[in-house]
Amino acid sequence: MFFRQLTLEILTGVLVLASGCASGPGPGASFEDRVAYELRRERKAFRKCYFKKPSASAGIFTASQAREPLPSGKIHVEFKVTANGRVDQLKLIESTLDRPDVDQCVMKHLRTLVLPTSSTPTGDEKSLVDYTFEFVGSADY
Repeated sequence: MFFRQLTLEILTGVLVLASGCASGPGPGASFEDRVAYELRRERKAFRKCYFKKPSASAGIFTASQAREPLPSGKIHVEFKVTANGRVDQLKLIESTLDRPDVDQCVMKHLRTLVLPTSSTPTGDEKSLVDYTFEFVGSADY
C-alpha cells in the first residue's frame, strides 16, 4: 500500500502539475512513481472533467453559471490496481469540490485506465492506491 498525492492545479485555464517531472519514470522506478507518471499523463482528461459545464442541458452553461468562478477543491480517491493493470474497487473517499459531475467524470476516467502493475502482487493480489486531486478554480475560464 502506498500514499501519494497528485496535485492538479488549474489556474486561469492552464493546468499546472505541482509534483513530478515531465519525463517518464527512470529504470527501476517504484510502483508508486510509475502510477503517478501515468496519472500525470492523463491530466488533460481530468482537466476536461473539471471544465465540463454543469447543466441539465448537455454541457451548456446557463448565463448565471457562466459568470460564476469555478470552485476550488480536492477529490480524494482510493482504488486497487489488479495484476493486469486495471483499476478495481474504486472509491470516492472525499470531495470538497461541491461538483458531483466532476467527481463522477474523474472516477469514470480512472476506471478506463490501464496502469503499471506492482512487481509484488501475483494472481488476484492487488496494489492499493490512494490519490488526491486538487483543483484550483478561476473566474477566467
